[in-house]
Amino acid sequence: LFKIFSPLCNFYSFFDIITMYISITGLRLKSLWHFPQFGYHVSCSSEQAKNAPGNLSAQFNYVHGVHHTLTVWKDRASMTKFMASGAHAKAMKVTSNISSFTKVYGYESDTIPTWEEAITVWNEKGESHGRSRIYETKETKAKSMSLIAAGSLMIFLVFNFCDIPSPMPFDILNNRSNLNT
Repeated sequence: LFKIFSPLCNFYSFFDIITMYISITGLRLKSLWHFPQFGYHVSCSSEQAKNAPGNLSAQFNYVHGVHHTLTVWKDRASMTKFMASGAHAKAMKVTSNISSFTKVYGYESDTIPTWEEAITVWNEKGESHGRSRIYETKETKAKSMSLIAAGSLMIFLVFNFCDIPSPMPFDILNNRSNLNT
């Protein structure tokens, strides 16, 4: 009797609806200067995702200045275990330092969305994480100006008190040209 119904059972199991967990993330870098650090973490995290138990797909895209991931998981538990461990956990710790915003959306589905569908649902339903862009912009400008001032002061001190010829074509302090020296 089993031999008769076994092929029929396999036929019906083929049509079972498979539910997957879809995770869509996106972040915008504060500046181009953060791209090397971001690239390092993306490389390590993508390698971890490809080898993570329960991962069915990991895709990456860049749309309208936002770096996106679209990952497909066997279930939410698999995604959560990946998210909180290894290279991805390390990447999450630096996200607020390198990005002006992060937005995430996850849901269960029986189909994998296209990139167009994923971006649309991410825009409509994604939840923002981290500090606001306005706060980050003011903070970033203040830090940048402080670093520029400190760097300029250090350059001034080194070139004027260590007898090193200035890289500038005109020496302001001594009112002479450095082109003929």
